[in-house]
Amino acid sequence: MNTQTPTAFMPLFRSWLETANLAQQVGSQSLSASGENLLVELDLAPMEAAETTLLDHAPSTAVEAVCMIEIIRQSLADAGRSDGRDMRALDAIQSWLAGTALEASSDRRDEVEQLLKSVSNRA
Repeated sequence: MNTQTPTAFMPLFRSWLETANLAQQVGSQSLSASGENLLVELDLAPMEAAETTLLDHAPSTAVEAVCMIEIIRQSLADAGRSDGRDMRALDAIQSWLAGTALEASSDRRDEVEQLLKSVSNRA
């Protein structure tokens, strides 16, 4: 996992999201259009590169974790990634969230530790 500066993560995510939305719109239009696949004309290579970079990132804020979950959600809706980056990103988000929960002083610390132990026993 890479830890980028927060200023680099959000602009890259916004670009990825705009391209994903455009691809979805073009894909929907091509289904109802003349049969031509308009997605062929859309260069998705920059989106793929951005997605790879974003999924290789270790979140450092809740906003970054939420953004990564959106990428994973869309990926899983399309049957997931063949390179496993979506699952590794989920692991990174879970680790970050667990660490954040354990750092906080609360009555739920034991509950979080038990949950993490049960998850690690399943893996």
